[in-house]
Amino acid sequence: MWRHGSGYGDLLDESGELLGPEALRTRPDLRRLPHVARAIAAYDGPECSLADWMQQRGYSPLARRIIDIRLAHAWCATPATISMHALARELREAPAGSDGGDFRIVQGYDHVLATISAGLDIHTASPVTLINWSPEGVMVQVANGTQWHARAAVVTLPLAVLQAGVIEFDPPLPSEKRQAINGLAMRPALKVLLRFDECFWPARLAFLSARSPLMVWWSVRRGQPLLTGFATADLAVQLRADGRDAAIERAIQSLEQIFGASVRRHLRAAELVDWADDRWARGGYSSVPVGADGLRTSLAAPLAALYFAGEATVTHDDPATVHGALGSGERAAREVMQSQGMA
Repeated sequence: MWRHGSGYGDLLDESGELLGPEALRTRPDLRRLPHVARAIAAYDGPECSLADWMQQRGYSPLARRIIDIRLAHAWCATPATISMHALARELREAPAGSDGGDFRIVQGYDHVLATISAGLDIHTASPVTLINWSPEGVMVQVANGTQWHARAAVVTLPLAVLQAGVIEFDPPLPSEKRQAINGLAMRPALKVLLRFDECFWPARLAFLSARSPLMVWWSVRRGQPLLTGFATADLAVQLRADGRDAAIERAIQSLEQIFGASVRRHLRAAELVDWADDRWARGGYSSVPVGADGLRTSLAAPLAALYFAGEATVTHDDPATVHGALGSGERAAREVMQSQGMA
């Protein structure tokens, strides 16, 4: 997920003009943008939404859209729904150096999973249906009736799967844990992947802040004829409403508004990745609605022999990110080891 890139890349103006990064210096209404994250991190006023805060600060329509892209949209939310208290705290607690941009794993994410899971006894195609828990330990039952017993279990279910209640907890989770699960949000997120026979866009283009329905585009690698479009929350809901082919067509049309007929002429392949359509994900990643600050901490808290990990449980080091999720797993593992006298 693009969160803290050091530059804003190219910007699509309300008139349709493609502006370069120098627009942040030359346009008076955009000069405050490089300092937005710092201004939000310093916020200590009453709880409100990001939309309320932007209106109070008098940002222009283009500046508000760019802030939406960098913060609300990137957090899988909308400016009207995301909590300023949570946003300010998450930006304050981001570790030093986290604004250095994103890095891509050339071999793919499965290479990471293969590396960290080497030597582990992993059972695939074994969906859990029941978790029986107590201070003495846990029993986990899978779909075929097989039961597994352990002194502790780490629950890493995506927030939307927990919200759907597809796994039974016996006894039911206490009210504080249920409030945390239901009080946080996990909206849809999707990507449209387009492959062309040549790069027809400006060579400098790495990241493009566009307009709906796909407000974010980026080039996969300089010189490679690949573009990725990204949509979350309300925009993802709109794009996925009519199915895969319609979503891809709308993505192509949105690029045609910027680059003209070159888009369709050079297009060679397209694919849609829709995480909300995955029964084991059911959405993109978590965000904190207005008034819900602190619920990540409640969700992460151990409960008897149950320990909780996953991106929704991260209270620092970039919640809602892959590296945040990995860090939460290490945190939960330490909690288990300490509880068992192994630390």
